Amino acid sequence: MRFAKIIPILGIAAFITVGRLAGFQSLATGVSVLIILAADVIAFCLLMRQDQASPIHRGLGAFILLAALSLWLWPDGAGRLLGMAPAAGVYLVLFLFAVLPPVLGREPFTMYFARKTTPEAVWQTDVFRKINQALISACCWDSCLEFLDSTALWRLFVLRPSSP
Repeated sequence: MRFAKIIPILGIAAFITVGRLAGFQSLATGVSVLIILAADVIAFCLLMRQDQASPIHRGLGAFILLAALSLWLWPDGAGRLLGMAPAAGVYLVLFLFAVLPPVLGREPFTMYFARKTTPEAVWQTDVFRKINQALISACCWDSCLEFLDSTALWRLFVLRPSSP
C-alpha cells in the first residue's frame, strides 16, 4: 500500500522525464502518459479502498488525466502548452485543488490531513478553523508562486525591464 501512495508522484516525474527526453509531442510520451494514467487509476482505487486517498492524490491524478487528454485530443494546443512548462501545469492543478473546494462551499483539502492527526473534538473550534485557513492560504500562495516560477511569467512581475 505504501507504494500506491507514491505512484502519482512517480508518474508525474516519469511523464516529465519522458517528455523532456523524447519530446512532449512524441508517440513515446503519448503512450507513456496512458500507462501512467492506468497506474494512477489502479493506485487510486487501492488507496480509496483503504480510505487513504488524499486530495493530493486526486490533484496529481487530475494532472495526469489532463496531460493525457491534452496530448491525445489537442496536441498542437494544450499538449504543446503543457510541453512548454509541465511543472506549471502541476502547480496550477494543485492551486485549483486548494482553492476551489472552499470557494464552492466544500470541505478544504487540509481537513483530510487534520483528521489523521487531531482529535475530532477540536475540528469545530475557532482556533482549529483559523489554523486550517492559514494552511490553505499558505498552500494557495505556494502553488501560485511555484506556477509563476515554473513559467517565465515571474519575470514580467518581478524583473521588469528598467527604463533608460
